[in-house]
Amino acid sequence: MKALLDSELITMRKLGNKRMYQLNHKLMTEVTEHLDNINTNHVRCICNDIDKGECSS
Repeated sequence: MKALLDSELITMRKLGNKRMYQLNHKLMTEVTEHLDNINTNHVRCICNDIDKGECSS
């Protein structure tokens, strides 16, 4: 939980003697969009070019 809190993927609030955790939806959406961009085939990606032997660098 500490790693999730430190990375701000979740938030925590105290309610009496309990701790309530909630997902940071805004940050999670940004992370998901970034991962989708990395994993998509329609965006030109250097890793795709390298696999095909088309890397010009």
